[in-house]
Amino acid sequence: MRINSLSKNILIYGGGNLLYSIVQIITMPLIIKSMSLPDVAAVNVFLSSVVLLSSIVTLGMDAASTHLVRNENETTGKIIFSNGFFTILATAILALPIAALFGLFFITYINQQGNTSILIFLCLWTLSATINQFNLNWIKYSFNQKAFLKIILTQSLTYLFFIFFLYYKDSISLENFLIVMTASNLLPSILGVIINRKMLTAKINIKTITRMVKYGVPFMLMAFGFNFIFSSDRYFLVGNISIEDLAIYTQNFRIASIFSMIVSSFNFAFTPYALSILDNKDSENKLSKIRSNYIFILTSLGLLFIASSKIFIALLAGEIFLAGAKLIPFFIFSYIAYGLYSFSQLGIIKSQKSHYTLYVLLAGLVANIVMNLLLISFLGIYGAAISFLASIVLMNVVANVCTRNELLILKTSIPDIILGITLIILGLLLSFYSISQSIYIDASIKTLGIILLCLMCLPKINLFNFKLKNPIL
Repeated sequence: MRINSLSKNILIYGGGNLLYSIVQIITMPLIIKSMSLPDVAAVNVFLSSVVLLSSIVTLGMDAASTHLVRNENETTGKIIFSNGFFTILATAILALPIAALFGLFFITYINQQGNTSILIFLCLWTLSATINQFNLNWIKYSFNQKAFLKIILTQSLTYLFFIFFLYYKDSISLENFLIVMTASNLLPSILGVIINRKMLTAKINIKTITRMVKYGVPFMLMAFGFNFIFSSDRYFLVGNISIEDLAIYTQNFRIASIFSMIVSSFNFAFTPYALSILDNKDSENKLSKIRSNYIFILTSLGLLFIASSKIFIALLAGEIFLAGAKLIPFFIFSYIAYGLYSFSQLGIIKSQKSHYTLYVLLAGLVANIVMNLLLISFLGIYGAAISFLASIVLMNVVANVCTRNELLILKTSIPDIILGITLIILGLLLSFYSISQSIYIDASIKTLGIILLCLMCLPKINLFNFKLKNPIL
């Protein structure tokens, strides 16, 4: 694949994935300012829960179908697609009672136990999100760019239309939000089935399903593990803090996730390039430069985001959520550490010992669970934020230790450690101390200071000047 084709795919698939998130960010103020704090907490918990549950019920079929279909003829490809599709449809339907039970527990917690329609739409949202995920993954790996954009645009425009309609009618509520989420996943899932209809066949093959499950379950476990680490804090916090504090925590987490778009874009572009040069003689030098530049650029952008975080919170959620501004540094540096895992996993790929990934995930899960149990009772929402950051950092450490002899760049240099620690401390100072009572003046002064500091330390950046010598596709 030529570099320009790769760039086009990054723009379409990466940009498409971002579009739905951007639409949700744009409409965030309309939703949050129209809801009570308990309803805001419910929205944020339901958002992460649907993602977590859908990662389980797919059984990794979304990965298995796209991987196993390679080098197969059209007839076999249809059998693989169809068996994967009908399997996740069945498991998603069987999983609906789990979604209903969780929804029942949480709406009771926020004192909306009489509103059974919330449970119905939560189940429909989970089912349609699972089908939509399967369809999108198949279309993406089929390089059907037009179909991918049609589904993403349908999803984004549906969401945008109904949110603006509800706002105009002054009818934004928890129940109506769930209806919007159901519609914005159901319509594109139906469109996806229509687009992929020629791949559907009634031939159910138990051997094929068994093969796909065996292949897909490890991917499912990985997806569930990472999603659990990114969402478990909400479940540990329920019952241990007030519903108002839970709303503040989850909403600030969502605002900080804006920064994750930068990290996701880097991961999307970096991985194909890194794999294309991994076996080259000069790969160590190039990857080391990129890693150092990544640390500098992302931490600099992270500091700028932290400096302006109160403005983001006030504009996107409201001043009542400013109480959670001190959480932002923990979330930002967690996302930066997650991006660093792209480098750590190169050692696992080069060693060809994929079981190391399970060690890494297990370390992250254990650290996340244990630290949440220990810290939340003492530190509340800050205990959850620290646990999230620590578990992501530990995953990098374990991956680096397991494969440090495969890549020299995984033996972190002293300057990188000093730079990282210094910038983390600076981020905490920016968040915990204010120069002015005005959030706009405070952000302006801090931003100017960070820019001057970055200009003084700015190294020569050559991140985007490398050429793809050995395409992997």
